[in-house]
Amino acid sequence: RPTLDFGNITVGESKDMATVLNGTNLKGKANLTITRTDSDMFSVSPSSVTPTNGSITSAGITVTYDPSEAGNHTATLTISSEGAEDVTVTLNGSATAPAKVVNWNVKGTEHQTNFNGQSTPIYQPTGDELKCGEKDFIGWTATENYENATNAPNDLFTTTLPNGVTEGTTFYAVYADKRTTTSITYT
Repeated sequence: RPTLDFGNITVGESKDMATVLNGTNLKGKANLTITRTDSDMFSVSPSSVTPTNGSITSAGITVTYDPSEAGNHTATLTISSEGAEDVTVTLNGSATAPAKVVNWNVKGTEHQTNFNGQSTPIYQPTGDELKCGEKDFIGWTATENYENATNAPNDLFTTTLPNGVTEGTTFYAVYADKRTTTSITYT
């Protein structure tokens, strides 16, 4: 059975594949339908082709893969015409979730990393981002303008994102004065 393989694309994108339809000795129009579990991820245009004098010659058709969710998708394109044997084509495609963005605010400057819902590269400050005055960078918080002379923010982290992070979350750099052993100032 013939197959159209759309490969991998990102949810929210679509991919077209063009092909041609030929037929002879047809008694009626050729109908193109998509069926099976993932039929809503694929479409075909036109949905029918009318023969001229019983023949269809190089009629252009376009099959579109437009996934609405991540995963592997399969459907069947069936071409049928009165008095002719149906022709089926397997349609395959896979889709990945779009990259989402997590924001990292370092002294008022925004940096971004892509977030895939499971792991996200944590932005690592460099150079002058490692210091804020006499204070040293010590980690991240979701609390904007955190200032406390004695306690770190409850959600302070350095290497592993906290649970519940969603697209568009902004984390803020936390700096602490580590010059004395008796007091650390978090800002």
